[in-house]
Amino acid sequence: MPDSSLQFSIKQSLEATYRFIFEQALKGLDWPDLAHVIKDRQLRSQKDYSAYSDTLPIWACLATGGEMKQAIPLAAAWVCYNLASDIFDDLQDKDDKQRPWNQWKPGRAMQVGVGLIAVAQTCLAQLNPAAQSDILDILGRTMALAALGQNIATRESLDEYFKHTLAKSGLVFAAVAYAGARSQTDEPSLLQAMYDFGLALGMLIQIRDDCRDLLPEQAASDLARATYTLPVLYGLSQQEHRLRPRLVTLLDTANDDHTLEIGRILTDMGALAYSLAVAKVYEQKALSALSVFPVERTVHLITYVSHFLAFQTVAPGH
Repeated sequence: MPDSSLQFSIKQSLEATYRFIFEQALKGLDWPDLAHVIKDRQLRSQKDYSAYSDTLPIWACLATGGEMKQAIPLAAAWVCYNLASDIFDDLQDKDDKQRPWNQWKPGRAMQVGVGLIAVAQTCLAQLNPAAQSDILDILGRTMALAALGQNIATRESLDEYFKHTLAKSGLVFAAVAYAGARSQTDEPSLLQAMYDFGLALGMLIQIRDDCRDLLPEQAASDLARATYTLPVLYGLSQQEHRLRPRLVTLLDTANDDHTLEIGRILTDMGALAYSLAVAKVYEQKALSALSVFPVERTVHLITYVSHFLAFQTVAPGH
């Protein structure tokens, strides 16, 4: 969990966001499945740094001098968009993560995903009219690009990987951070700084996840779907490395028995070190973007960024 000295305001913002969803956005909508998946996310967000993600628009608004209440509808919409994305991703990937919708028939899960997008729209309807048009425009365009990016082939070059990650993560977080700032200000320099922060944050999140995906329990499912994360693609890019032929052979016949050996090879090829170095670059870009704001207004954003690389990755098989 985050530092206890920071929990109160994070907890307060999280509670306010979900209270808005249940008491206003879902008012008069008798849909137990939809309420269930939102409650499930709320419970999970209380346990880890997901609370920072759910409330990102609020902290972006506060960084520019705004108040929490201005961005609560936006944070609520962000929660619903995120949940819908999780549902559609799991339907596409046939994932078996322990989430309520993975226990349902696809049609039932799909309808809840569509319902969440509709609820997000009702949340956005509560925004300040002066900022509403700009926020709807950037969110709409970015979510469309993210959906398109999700369909890019999973066997990519490094160049294609970064384009894919930019579309499905970097630009999404950039748009959400921008929207949070826009709920308070129309100052171009501040909006650009928050957009740059969100873009770097989104890239950092995805690359950090790719590093953690070297752990055997996650790598097995990714490799089975031919989902090649940054460490794998870096390894494949090393055309002259003595271990590359073995890596290619293992990837072509990937199964649970090969996971540990693939992880060891990638570690020996320097793939983990490379990926963590790239993540560190984006961490520094995110923190640099925040430097234009008063530090007392960005403490939670700084904490959110800094925690991503504060973990020990265990080299597979060691």
